[in-house]
Amino acid sequence: MALDSVLGFERELTLEFDEEKKYSYEVRGNLTTRVYSREFSKAYHRRLNGQVERQMRLAIHNVASYWFLGSA
Repeated sequence: MALDSVLGFERELTLEFDEEKKYSYEVRGNLTTRVYSREFSKAYHRRLNGQVERQMRLAIHNVASYWFLGSA
């Protein structure tokens, strides 16, 4: 249900950030990988306004409910 807002936020931020500020590079093992920059990631996190945490809590609740109902 949240896909539209998640993708919309990413699209909006992409317009606000230049390409060189949106991405950075990290070395992982022997590979250099392009990743979102810290600044872009922080802005995206702020724009999501706790959505990631809410989804994680919902997932935890759903798994616990399944275990509880399965043991009854």
